[in-house]
Amino acid sequence: MSEESLPRVAYVTSRGHSGSTLLELLISGHSRAFGMGEIKQMETRRDLMCACRSPVYAGCEFWGRVDAELEKRSGLRLEELNPGHADDETFVVHNRAIARAVAEVSGADLLVDSSKSLGRLQRLVALGVYDLSILYLVRRPEGVAYSNIKRERDWRRYSRTYTVSTMKTRAFLAERPFISVRYEELAREPRAVLEPIMGDLGLVFEEAQLDWSDHESHVVAGNGMRYSEDSVIREDLGWRRHLGLGRRIGVWWLTLPTRTRDRHLYLAHLPYWKGEGFEAWREHRRRLREKKWRRRRHRWMSNHPFLRRVNGVLRPLWRRIRPARSVRARSSFTAPGSKELR
Repeated sequence: MSEESLPRVAYVTSRGHSGSTLLELLISGHSRAFGMGEIKQMETRRDLMCACRSPVYAGCEFWGRVDAELEKRSGLRLEELNPGHADDETFVVHNRAIARAVAEVSGADLLVDSSKSLGRLQRLVALGVYDLSILYLVRRPEGVAYSNIKRERDWRRYSRTYTVSTMKTRAFLAERPFISVRYEELAREPRAVLEPIMGDLGLVFEEAQLDWSDHESHVVAGNGMRYSEDSVIREDLGWRRHLGLGRRIGVWWLTLPTRTRDRHLYLAHLPYWKGEGFEAWREHRRRLREKKWRRRRHRWMSNHPFLRRVNGVLRPLWRRIRPARSVRARSSFTAPGSKELR
């Protein structure tokens, strides 16, 4: 790959436990594609294991060759790489460098990044780091909640974060081209779902993609299925048996905004969906009411010039009267248990 051309990358964005590893393995099973895994974790986790069961930084032969190619091209080492660097220029340099090195070593035309993070995706788009295709993977919130319950996590918290993340992702993708994928459909009919996806990515579907475990894979991080030795795809339906009616109702309620096309329900009660508490929700509702009345008053003034003139006279008078009233009210107030000064 030349230094002038941008790496072609398919970025998978989703909530955790939504099947991103499965989607990446299926796409990277193509002869001209390669799955990099969750590249965002390469700086924060030094104990990363490759899909070949070797430590990424010490024992994996493939990532060793990537390290050598990376050093030759940019003078960086794999251990020095920071794909999530806060500085924009460094962020661009490090992400392009790793993608070009992986593309050169693997010989692939298309790379897959399954980092999932919306924040990372926003920076990649804003800075033009890659020739990017966006895959938006969605799973039922009940399935995501149950996956977190199995890991002894609070399903309420993860249901709320599911709502906030989903609504933010929808807003970001509203005016951008993306490929929508549903986990349930992918697990039930992988061939029918993959064929149009590969077409959108500029590749022709290959039957060998369904036998992804037979291909050499060096996916970084992700679900444990990347170590699997068979290519059988089993849809995880454990939530139907074990989630329970009460939790199902709770998940349904906490993810209600994601089930509607109207963002008003989400924005009108945003602190509630974020779990910030009753006082934050009440303050948010007060600000919305004030904003509504300001808009209404502005509309009245615009439609009735007479009201605008009357407001121009009365408003300065009110500003003079109001402080005097406040001073009188404070001077006449006596705190309980205190003596009034004479």
